[in-house]
Order: sequence, then C-alpha cells, then structure tokens
Amino acid sequence: MQRVAIVSYAASREAFQALLECTYQLNCLYLQNAPDCPALYESGVRFEPEDRDCDDGTCKEERFCTIPIVLAARVGDCDDLAPWRAAELTVRHGITSIPLIVPVGPRSWHVLVRRSDGQFEDPSAVLGMHEYNARRKIRRAPGRL
Repeated sequence: MQRVAIVSYAASREAFQALLECTYQLNCLYLQNAPDCPALYESGVRFEPEDRDCDDGTCKEERFCTIPIVLAARVGDCDDLAPWRAAELTVRHGITSIPLIVPVGPRSWHVLVRRSDGQFEDPSAVLGMHEYNARRKIRRAPGRL
C-alpha cells in the first residue's frame, strides 16, 4: 500500500467539505476490500485532536486521515472519525451517510455524520471528545500545577 497526500489550501467550507468527501470515498473503497476491518466504535480508536504545537511547522496542517492511518495511530479527530463512520454505515449497514462540516463558531467547525434519514451522529463525542476537552480545561486552569 502506498501512502499519498493531497496538499492544498482550503479557504472555504465547500473546500473542506470536498476534502471530507474524498476521505469518505477512500474509506468506502477500503471497507469494500477489508472485511476484517473492525467497526469504528469497536476498534479501540479514541478522539484526539491534531497537535498544533510542534517546532517544525508541519502540525499547522489539517490532516484528513483514512481508516488505515487512523487505525495505526489509534486516535483521530472529527475529520478522520466522521468519514470512517459514514463509510461504515454506507458500506456495511446499507445506510447512506455522509460526513458533514458544520460551523461551531466564527472561525471553527466540526464534522458530524448525516444519515439519509436526516439524523446526525457525532463519532468524536462517542469516542471521547467531551472528556478530552474537559481534561484539557483542567490542565489549563489558573493556579493548577
């Protein structure tokens, strides 16, 4: 298997959505050919955002990782987990689903799964996003060592 990268600038919600859809399609292909791949919620993968504080500047990128990369890392953020879950629902359960970018602030966004029946699912929340954020707030609280 060859590791590849699409390197681009994404200046709009539509550009991010296109990258999500690409990740979703690659995950669909992977699941069609990897019957032994575990289900996301049974894989042991947990939510963790990308590191934005590295010295070499590579962490400034937003990376959209496919299932094999997430499995190897054992962690993923919303733009990794939602395309996996959407592909899993579509390929393995016959529930047409897509990853969908949603704004959560003036300069921030989150990725959910939207099912064909209009229901939304948040794999990041299921896999520990709220707990991760709570731990982070405790570590950053004033006066804490």
